[in-house]
Amino acid sequence: MAATGRAVEMALGGIVGVRDGKVAYEHIYWDQAGLLAQLVLLDPEGLPIVTDTARGLLAYTGKD
Repeated sequence: MAATGRAVEMALGGIVGVRDGKVAYEHIYWDQAGLLAQLVLLDPEGLPIVTDTARGLLAYTGKD
């Protein structure tokens, strides 16, 4: 896919476990389907995805 110069938004969450002062594990969660739909690489029709999740989360926290 050629670069378009358009911006995309993606929600990302992470869980980090610490044991004895050291990182024991890390899990990163991200909305791959929402990102692919924004890039027009996935048809969102019929899928349970929302392409403006990141914007909604920022608005909710007041940091938009």
